[in-house]
Amino acid sequence: MKRSKAVALGLAAFPLILAGCGIQEAQASQYLHVVPGTNVVDVKVVSSLNNNLAENTIDGVPAGHLTITVPVGSQVHLQVTNQGAQPETFGIYNGTQLAFNGSGDNYYTDVNLNATDGLMGGTAGLLSGQSQTYVFTASKVGTYTLADLLNGADPSSNIPVSNIWETFKVVPSGAPSLTTK
Repeated sequence: MKRSKAVALGLAAFPLILAGCGIQEAQASQYLHVVPGTNVVDVKVVSSLNNNLAENTIDGVPAGHLTITVPVGSQVHLQVTNQGAQPETFGIYNGTQLAFNGSGDNYYTDVNLNATDGLMGGTAGLLSGQSQTYVFTASKVGTYTLADLLNGADPSSNIPVSNIWETFKVVPSGAPSLTTK
């Protein structure tokens, strides 16, 4: 998939289920939208450094505190924007494998260092200020990880070295939601 500047999603907000601290309802509507009359779910992910938390966050939420839930069969448009200082590469993963065809950057081809030239699979990832949109069908019920695997993952836990990750769930039915701990 070629990198391109993503078009901002200016669609009306879908009611969201929110819990706990983190994203407030008014803010959350900018991150999740269902296109009326379709199974299309637009998800906006913004990765940035949160100075108050002294760590990188996704949509302003610390690692592991955000859950995105979509029903099986949803066509997901995942728009990722890197507002952090370092390159990042994102996807929806099952371990270090892409969970769905087209759901992000393939860790093994786009991220690993090339032994002959030392370059990262021909790309440095998503540079600061860049956006990328991935389109895929959430075809299998399960719990997956939305993560930045540019620097790999801990083999025992699959938690990214970058500590930029959140939960992505595909459920048998129901409305898409975005929840925080």
